[in-house]
Amino acid sequence: DVLAALGIARASALVITLHDPQASEKLAHLMRDRYPNLPILVRTGDTRHAEKLAARQITAVPELQVGSMRMLANLFTVLGRPEEDIHRIMEQVRSAVS
Repeated sequence: DVLAALGIARASALVITLHDPQASEKLAHLMRDRYPNLPILVRTGDTRHAEKLAARQITAVPELQVGSMRMLANLFTVLGRPEEDIHRIMEQVRSAVS
Protein backbone atom coordinates (compact mmCIF):
# COMPACT_ATOMS: atom_id res chain seq x y z
CA ASP A 1 0.00 0.00 0.00
CA VAL A 2 1.66 3.19 -1.24
CA LEU A 3 -0.14 5.54 1.15
CA ALA A 4 0.82 3.40 4.15
CA ALA A 5 4.46 3.50 3.03
CA LEU A 6 4.21 7.29 2.77
CA GLY A 7 2.92 7.53 6.35
CA ILE A 8 -0.82 8.04 5.90
CA ALA A 9 -1.34 6.88 9.50
CA ARG A 10 0.48 10.06 10.65
CA ALA A 11 -1.32 12.39 8.24
CA SER A 12 -3.43 15.29 9.45
CA ALA A 13 -5.73 15.00 6.43
CA LEU A 14 -6.05 13.42 2.98
CA VAL A 15 -6.92 15.44 -0.14
CA ILE A 16 -8.11 13.53 -3.23
CA THR A 17 -8.14 15.37 -6.56
CA LEU A 18 -8.47 12.62 -9.16
CA HIS A 19 -10.23 13.42 -12.45
CA ASP A 20 -12.27 10.20 -12.35
CA PRO A 21 -15.22 10.63 -9.92
CA GLN A 22 -15.66 6.89 -9.44
CA ALA A 23 -11.98 6.40 -8.64
CA SER A 24 -12.08 9.35 -6.22
CA GLU A 25 -15.12 7.96 -4.47
CA LYS A 26 -13.67 4.45 -4.28
CA LEU A 27 -10.39 5.73 -2.82
CA ALA A 28 -12.22 7.99 -0.35
CA HIS A 29 -14.40 5.12 0.87
CA LEU A 30 -11.40 2.81 1.19
CA MET A 31 -9.50 5.42 3.19
CA ARG A 32 -12.56 6.12 5.37
CA ASP A 33 -12.79 2.40 6.18
CA ARG A 34 -9.09 2.15 7.01
CA TYR A 35 -8.70 5.52 8.75
CA PRO A 36 -12.08 6.43 10.28
CA ASN A 37 -10.79 9.54 12.08
CA LEU A 38 -8.76 10.98 9.19
CA PRO A 39 -10.26 14.14 7.65
CA ILE A 40 -10.75 13.45 3.93
CA LEU A 41 -11.44 16.12 1.31
CA VAL A 42 -12.40 15.18 -2.24
CA ARG A 43 -12.72 17.40 -5.31
CA THR A 44 -16.12 16.73 -6.83
CA GLY A 45 -17.82 17.63 -10.08
CA ASP A 46 -21.48 17.11 -9.22
CA THR A 47 -23.87 17.15 -6.28
CA ARG A 48 -24.77 13.43 -6.56
CA HIS A 49 -21.13 12.55 -5.99
CA ALA A 50 -20.89 15.07 -3.13
CA GLU A 51 -23.95 13.60 -1.37
CA LYS A 52 -22.49 10.08 -1.45
CA LEU A 53 -19.27 11.37 0.09
CA ALA A 54 -21.02 13.43 2.75
CA ALA A 55 -22.91 10.33 3.86
CA ARG A 56 -19.54 8.85 4.89
CA GLN A 57 -18.30 12.03 6.64
CA ILE A 58 -16.06 12.91 3.70
CA THR A 59 -15.80 16.59 2.77
CA ALA A 60 -16.72 17.29 -0.85
CA VAL A 61 -15.16 20.37 -2.45
CA PRO A 62 -16.99 21.35 -5.66
CA GLU A 63 -14.62 21.71 -8.61
CA LEU A 64 -16.44 24.82 -9.80
CA GLN A 65 -15.91 26.46 -6.43
CA VAL A 66 -12.17 25.72 -6.46
CA GLY A 67 -11.70 27.16 -9.95
CA SER A 68 -13.81 30.21 -9.16
CA MET A 69 -11.83 30.93 -6.02
CA ARG A 70 -8.55 30.74 -7.95
CA MET A 71 -9.92 33.07 -10.62
CA LEU A 72 -11.04 35.58 -7.98
CA ALA A 73 -7.64 35.54 -6.25
CA ASN A 74 -5.87 36.03 -9.59
CA LEU A 75 -8.20 38.90 -10.47
CA PHE A 76 -7.36 40.71 -7.24
CA THR A 77 -3.65 40.13 -7.87
CA VAL A 78 -3.89 41.55 -11.39
CA LEU A 79 -5.80 44.54 -10.02
CA GLY A 80 -2.91 45.19 -7.65
CA ARG A 81 -4.67 44.47 -4.37
CA PRO A 82 -2.28 43.91 -1.46
CA GLU A 83 -1.64 40.26 -0.60
CA GLU A 84 -3.09 40.67 2.91
CA ASP A 85 -6.34 42.08 1.44
CA ILE A 86 -6.58 39.14 -0.96
CA HIS A 87 -6.18 36.63 1.88
CA ARG A 88 -8.78 38.43 4.00
CA ILE A 89 -11.28 38.62 1.13
CA MET A 90 -10.74 34.97 0.18
CA GLU A 91 -11.38 33.90 3.79
CA GLN A 92 -14.60 35.92 3.83
CA VAL A 93 -15.73 34.27 0.57
CA ARG A 94 -14.83 30.79 1.85
CA SER A 95 -16.79 31.40 5.05
CA ALA A 96 -19.80 32.61 3.08
CA VAL A 97 -19.92 29.55 0.81
CA SER A 98 -19.22 26.95 3.51
